[in-house]
Amino acid sequence: MVPISTIFLTLLPVVSLILVSFLSSSASSSTDESFFHCLNASQQIYSLNTASYSSLLSSYHETIRTSSFRAPKSFVIVTANLESGIQAVLLCSKKHGFEIRMRSGGRDYEGLSTTSNVPFIIIDLVNFRKITIDMDDETAWLQAGAFSVLAYILS
Repeated sequence: MVPISTIFLTLLPVVSLILVSFLSSSASSSTDESFFHCLNASQQIYSLNTASYSSLLSSYHETIRTSSFRAPKSFVIVTANLESGIQAVLLCSKKHGFEIRMRSGGRDYEGLSTTSNVPFIIIDLVNFRKITIDMDDETAWLQAGAFSVLAYILS
């Protein structure tokens, strides 16, 4: 007959591991839920559970290194339509402890906007791509999501 104390000591690490795993996943999903409630419903939000998340993320990868499956991925990708939407994402991210990566119309050969070792979100500025060229003043204004090559083509 095995003493109860021996059985208890044998099962304690397993039960502890299961309990910690359950509690951390509950806390994580609670954080996820409150983060999503914090965001503006009019924004396009792509999470790891969204069908188009992977294709949206991989469409911006410039190098093999950054498209590696081992590279940590963002918590969500948010595509804002208004400047006020960007402000809301910044406030929610700060409140919930996420770092922010901005994805613009420029190149990202180092993968800094799509990978990180800490929890982060991507704010995709694809909807901010207005280009204004003033030929009289010889100036051009490009929003953050614009591809700079378009300014050369348009001028």
